[in-house]
Amino acid sequence: LRKKTQIKKGEIMKNYSLKLFALIFLIINACTDPTSPSEDVVEELVFVACEGNFGASNGSIHIIKPDGELDFVENVGDVVQSLEVYGDKLIVLVNNSHKIKIYDIDEDGLKLPGITVSTENSSPRELVVVNDKIYFTNWNTKDVKVLNLYNYVIESSIPVDGLPESIIFDGSHLWVGIMMNEDYSSANTVLKIDPHSKFNSLTLNLNLLIPTQRNKKLLVQFSIFFPIQKSQSGRFLFNPRIRR
Repeated sequence: LRKKTQIKKGEIMKNYSLKLFALIFLIINACTDPTSPSEDVVEELVFVACEGNFGASNGSIHIIKPDGELDFVENVGDVVQSLEVYGDKLIVLVNNSHKIKIYDIDEDGLKLPGITVSTENSSPRELVVVNDKIYFTNWNTKDVKVLNLYNYVIESSIPVDGLPESIIFDGSHLWVGIMMNEDYSSANTVLKIDPHSKFNSLTLNLNLLIPTQRNKKLLVQFSIFFPIQKSQSGRFLFNPRIRR
């Protein structure tokens, strides 16, 4: 009787092991199923801004697909100045048309005609997107405007002294490069702006920075705005007419 009981327990354990193995196999097979949507390869598209001729409104966007095929969006406006991909959207600043074009991106390229937002003769230059808001620099209005991507409304502006060009976000603050003064003479300052308070908390004249350890870190970051040269006095010089 004891022997028969042991055999019965062994058969039970064997059946349990087979069922457990089958369950694990099914789980692994489901996770590695090549037809699963999560395994789809997302194709990458490259977008290139082509300014066009000033005053001709023939600026365009070139789209390079993974297989090398080219596509075009023509007659975007007068001087396609800059563009940025944000999520599934392509944001384009058109300088001399004083507008922003926003396109949805799909696997074939851009969905046309897109959305057009007027910047009211502001002469937009460069942009960065932070938390669904576009911060973009403007020459005519000498400010950084803020466009809300939720409702496509320009909700505020941050006035600056000079003509703002490059703009980046370091995770907490905006940094804006002023490359020319209002009279188009050379400038070489960088502004630190809090995107929440819209307050310019720091203005740096880059040519006056002495290369201390702290300033060297700043200079590495600011080299995105101006190419750096070192003077004989040990200070760093910037050429504000040349943009990286």
